[in-house]
Amino acid sequence: MLRTVDTDVVVLAVSTVVLLENTQLWIVFGTGKHLRYIPAHQIATSLSAEKAHVLPMFHAFTGCDTASSFAGNGKKNNFDSWKSFDAVTEAFARLVT
Repeated sequence: MLRTVDTDVVVLAVSTVVLLENTQLWIVFGTGKHLRYIPAHQIATSLSAEKAHVLPMFHAFTGCDTASSFAGNGKKNNFDSWKSFDAVTEAFARLVT
């Protein structure tokens, strides 16, 4: 279990949990009434191992924490676009390695 208020840590946790076989990784995210328990292992499984691996690249490409949008689109719109075009995953994979 990790505790953080930083989305960068969440992204890295989801990205690396696929490397750990049969591991559950929970993230305690936020503070006060906004505290949430996030199952990083379930998110990674739902993405696929390849997309989970390149998630930090997507996060950096779309603005990390410092920018709220990329080309006028929020992360959700960009994520929906990423799900529609598998070639983007391949491009991110080349940039990661």
